[in-house]
Amino acid sequence: KNRMKLSTFHNLNDPYEVMPDMVDENGCHAPAVLVRHHTQSMLKNTGLFCMSSKGSSPAMWAHYANRHRGAALELHFDGLNDGDLLHVNYSDQRVVDSPELDLSIAAVRDKHIPKILRTKAKCWEYEDEYRWVFPMSRDDVFLCDDGLLYRRLPEQLKRIILGFDCKILEGLVRKALDQVGFCDVRVARAKLSESDFNVVIDP
Repeated sequence: KNRMKLSTFHNLNDPYEVMPDMVDENGCHAPAVLVRHHTQSMLKNTGLFCMSSKGSSPAMWAHYANRHRGAALELHFDGLNDGDLLHVNYSDQRVVDSPELDLSIAAVRDKHIPKILRTKAKCWEYEDEYRWVFPMSRDDVFLCDDGLLYRRLPEQLKRIILGFDCKILEGLVRKALDQVGFCDVRVARAKLSESDFNVVIDP
């Protein structure tokens, strides 16, 4: 099917997603659960597609491609007028913000949220994550009967890379892509290295 699965900020696997450290003038910290609820409520109509530059990492294939049985989508971004592309910054500290700052929707989007969206704990640094963020109100974003959020395959899609242990044949993927008009998208299969711990993906 001509679609790819998206995420929303309330169903990501890091409980500290978009959760700044809110501190008042007395140095008191706002309850973490309330801060998380507040920021996630403001982003309830925002979808995102999470990516990584680490295509050769066996950990990424194990964690996010069903233990090398799934596939990876390779996207190329040459300028972007279709949402926001954010490179995640990894830090030992959460973004510090003040409840007294203007937290209107416009101010949050322009001043606060971009930094909060791209900040995660150091323990996630192995992912080298990029986030493609866009509104769920787009015509090509839709909710399916399975309760999951999808969008049409984007023009940035350049290659589908099957995991080394993926049971789907390259020819079947090629046929499916051709049927939905992605004739220029290449299909490849990852391999295990003969000399080190990397996953090998031919150029």
